[in-house]
Amino acid sequence: MKKFPYKFTPLIKTLFCLFFILAIGVIGFNVYKFATAEFHDNYSYATLISCLAIGALTIVIVSSMLFNSYFGINDKFLVLRWGILCNKIELSSITKLQKHEQNDKLLVYYNISDQEEFMVVFIDKLIFDDFSNQLLLKCPEISVEIVVD
Repeated sequence: MKKFPYKFTPLIKTLFCLFFILAIGVIGFNVYKFATAEFHDNYSYATLISCLAIGALTIVIVSSMLFNSYFGINDKFLVLRWGILCNKIELSSITKLQKHEQNDKLLVYYNISDQEEFMVVFIDKLIFDDFSNQLLLKCPEISVEIVVD
């Protein structure tokens, strides 16, 4: 499968970093609290363990989104992998590839249940042509449209 990395905006990257730092802070605070406090009931233990689990889960989700997000093209599907989430579109359902020159957007139109949908492909504009060529190689009946806004 040919993979094309997902392009995050600087704001999204900043938010991911903030969530990551916050999760590390939550884990650190709860480890400190666990090491220094005296507990008299099971509720306190459950609260601390839950906070540690939430912090760890946040780190796993944010890390997977940052390092495992891509658009992929294989023999049957156009795959959008966004961390632990995955969306697949059958290549046979893709009808049109539209490139907007003015605002550097690439859209893929496809049919699902006799209804036309589209997906914006968030990749670096330098690899638009490589993505388009790979998609056309797998599914040559796709029409290509260049829009100059």
